[in-house]
Amino acid sequence: MTNVIKKTRQIFLYALATAVVLCPSALKDWALEIKDPILQPIASLISDVVSGATNPLKSDSPLITLRSTFLDYRKTNQFNFAMTTPLPIEFFPQSPLQRFSLLSPQQLEWRSPAGVETAATSTPSVEAPPVESIKEPETPASPHYLALGDSMLKTALSPVLQELLEREIPHSNAEIFAKSATGLARPEFFNWPEKVKELTHQKKYDAIFVFLGTNDTQGIQVDHTPVTFGSESWKSIYEKRVRTMTEMLCSATTKVYWVGVPPMRDARYDSHVSTLNSLVQHTVDHCAKFIPAPQEIRAKDGSFASYLNFSGQSVRIREKDGIHLSMEGAKIFARSLIQELKKGFQ
Repeated sequence: MTNVIKKTRQIFLYALATAVVLCPSALKDWALEIKDPILQPIASLISDVVSGATNPLKSDSPLITLRSTFLDYRKTNQFNFAMTTPLPIEFFPQSPLQRFSLLSPQQLEWRSPAGVETAATSTPSVEAPPVESIKEPETPASPHYLALGDSMLKTALSPVLQELLEREIPHSNAEIFAKSATGLARPEFFNWPEKVKELTHQKKYDAIFVFLGTNDTQGIQVDHTPVTFGSESWKSIYEKRVRTMTEMLCSATTKVYWVGVPPMRDARYDSHVSTLNSLVQHTVDHCAKFIPAPQEIRAKDGSFASYLNFSGQSVRIREKDGIHLSMEGAKIFARSLIQELKKGFQ
């Protein structure tokens, strides 16, 4: 065990000697201050060897020069590069230099090479051009997006939209929150304003997408009194809830994209969805913009379509329930939303 300790000490000393090889005097001072009777002789021996090997190089001189130059500059705001000890010519055997020294600006004088006559023995001082500061390249901003909604978002659209956002928008980050069977019609089941308050607390987003309405084509309960869907009372209550949501979302972003519910296969359900979309479209304000479901997932007349033809192939756009998007339909829907995002508000 004693041998291991001794070897460890020796390795440490050799490593330290190597680290300070350009300043042997500091190593010597350190060795003299060691109180350990075992380490002190070893450290002194190593420091003597290092000093003996490096002193002919005058390796302390550059360090002293740099230090004194820096201190002088702090006092006078001028550099003085005069070296305390010139390097000997024998260390430059192939060089024609007879002496290596750097002079201060006040001592700077041009000397012509031997045997070459010049018209003047000195040149006037020339002020150095100002050096422009180099700015560090700015790190690109990271756009932050939020998408929230019901099962229309939670099914196929959620992963597709998140992937496309982060792929198509450089350095972007997308958050998704979706809860099935929810909307603004039944806050007693799920309170969207409270959830928005939680999601946006102390956060700012570059844009927020809203996918709500699929479950809102139903009556509303007010003080345990039912209000029929589509009635004037219902429209007034629903408009107020949409405005409340919009105001809350606009406190966390400057762009809210409220996405319309796509056409439905059931005729009565589709009629109710159309009523709902129209109401929301004329209600959103502040920083919000209503975006209808894209034409690319509709039939030519704008109605519901289960399948569409793309490049001669029939592609399923909607799920068998006649409500939700298929994976291919979600891709088409998401690409359309990304294009809207890139265009900005117009």
